[in-house]
Amino acid sequence: MRKSLRVWKDVYAIGEPDISYPSDCCIYMIDTGGELVLIDSGAGESFSQLIDNISTLGFDPQQLNATIVTHAHIDHIGALAYFQEIYYVKLISHELDVPAIETGKGTGAELYGVPYQPCRVDIRITKAEETLTFSPYQLKLIHVPGHTPGSIAIYVDM
Repeated sequence: MRKSLRVWKDVYAIGEPDISYPSDCCIYMIDTGGELVLIDSGAGESFSQLIDNISTLGFDPQQLNATIVTHAHIDHIGALAYFQEIYYVKLISHELDVPAIETGKGTGAELYGVPYQPCRVDIRITKAEETLTFSPYQLKLIHVPGHTPGSIAIYVDM
């Protein structure tokens, strides 16, 4: 198994099949200098491994502030409820994927054979393009429907 790694500047890969758990998507963390922002949360089985990976990189999981969901399939949203309940992170998703996140219907959890705990989305992306500020970074979110109705792409100019 590979270790978590710095991808570029303040962006880290903390999860993927070879880093956290075989059914996880790629999970990224951005260090904003005071807060930590996650991009996706994995399928759920790796939650404690993700926390260990954050700590091993030298960060305090208590600094977790938000998780941005790129789309509402189980390999991207399975651990959202854990991050929300334990670390009080804000969940951010495009409005068209909110029903799946909040009900569990359409997540594909049954295909992976894993349970999914529905959870509340705190911030809903409603436009084709939006910017979220996590000082000093401005994350650009672009609605790219297709994989799911509310799929988004995220980038930041660093």
